[in-house]
Amino acid sequence: MVSITSAEAQAWLTEHRAADPARLLLAAHRWPNLPVRELVAQLAARQKARTKLPEWAENPALLFPVGLSVEQASSEATARFKAGLVAGATALADLTGGFGVDAWHFAQTVGRVTYVEQNAELAGIVAHNAAQLHTVNLSPENTTAEAWLAQSPPDSQDWLYLDPARRDGAGRRVAALADCTPNVPALLPALLRVAPRILLKTAPLLDLTAATRELGCVQEIIVVELGGEVKEVLYLLTRSSLNPTDSAVSAPTRRAVLLHPDGRVARTFAAFTEADEAAAPVAYGLPEAFVFEPGPAVLKAGALRLTAACFGLRKLHPQAHVYTGPTPIADFPGRQWRVRGTARYDRKAVRALLPEGRAGITTRHFPDDAPTVRKKLGLADDAAFTVLATTGPDGKPLLIVGERVA
Repeated sequence: MVSITSAEAQAWLTEHRAADPARLLLAAHRWPNLPVRELVAQLAARQKARTKLPEWAENPALLFPVGLSVEQASSEATARFKAGLVAGATALADLTGGFGVDAWHFAQTVGRVTYVEQNAELAGIVAHNAAQLHTVNLSPENTTAEAWLAQSPPDSQDWLYLDPARRDGAGRRVAALADCTPNVPALLPALLRVAPRILLKTAPLLDLTAATRELGCVQEIIVVELGGEVKEVLYLLTRSSLNPTDSAVSAPTRRAVLLHPDGRVARTFAAFTEADEAAAPVAYGLPEAFVFEPGPAVLKAGALRLTAACFGLRKLHPQAHVYTGPTPIADFPGRQWRVRGTARYDRKAVRALLPEGRAGITTRHFPDDAPTVRKKLGLADDAAFTVLATTGPDGKPLLIVGERVA
């Protein structure tokens, strides 16, 4: 039987790239000289990764791990963005290597990249893939982050990168940094001995202020949005921020970054601190000609008052995070609609503004969720129009019918 890495096996993967893996497994007798079970597992992993890792999924020479490793890997877009953050460095070590997506992209912008992974099978897959991709400056090491740090000389790296595993020994999801593997807060002295700068990726749900307090040496927080979702929250930790007189300890800057599908930056909400947000002036008022909803990255970063101040907008309500103004904004980091009209929470009132009987539903600080609002109003879905169910300046429910601005 031929190897899974043979030319014949690669041709089979290419030929059946869109086929149903279950059906292929049932028809395994048609290919007696191929390791069909292993190839089907590869095919299933590639199909799952096609959106996240389109270039790798189409390369039959690469091996894919089975299980959570692909699911937990960074996308090509976010990995490309992170590689830009460390571009020009001489040496970087990825201490939570996984499937190697981040490590490979780092190797495109950094002189020398060390990939550290405790799982021997994963480390072998990454070594194979690095060879297939002709990445000579990527060096895999099969060990733990703790063991690697213990034998590494001081200042031997310019950067360290970590994306701690967010599952416990029983496979349950965890979010707190101290519960992840490796435990970054506990390792900070060792990490900052080896490199002056650390790039840390965390769960999107982790509270930014709590994480900053736990880490104690955060210089910058970058919230990364892709495809309308917060995909990653990145913390830049620096040795210099350990100095208690350094303002970065108590006031790291925050940025919200919206990416194009290829990893290029589409929009950025400029760096700010929590103090900047607290001091930003904000006014409230009824909907004007246009209404605006910040994207998930801006909301996660906490630029709520600043959104109004930076773009010259008014908020509808302190907790609603819906904004209004007289003109559209070309570079607004979120969605915007031209207001057709406002209505009370009533089917007849809304249908008078929407004779089409179709609209998307968005809720912000509203007593009912979107499916309930849709059912009560009797509307079919339509991306061109939106009913924004929110709360007005008087604290009462308010429905805004708007047409999406491209």
